[in-house]
Amino acid sequence: MSRVLSGRRTDSDRDVSFCDRWEFSMSDSLESATAYVIEALEAKGTATRYDFDVSGIVAESHAVANSWDFRTIENATFWGIAARFLRT
Repeated sequence: MSRVLSGRRTDSDRDVSFCDRWEFSMSDSLESATAYVIEALEAKGTATRYDFDVSGIVAESHAVANSWDFRTIENATFWGIAARFLRT
């Protein structure tokens, strides 16, 4: 994986959490928030976006954060939201 820092791609994100990867590229939009949620869900490789109701996670996270920038949501809160939207 690579991340974008000031327009450059680097391969030094092995020890970086999914939240940190968005530090410089998170914009204030529904699309960026959706991409952020998908990245978080798929980051460990144990689940895919299709295992979750992504739009539900985005909507509830937006209500909690009062913003499209979900980096302010604590990990435990985010994963609690995601767990509620796990498809069975």
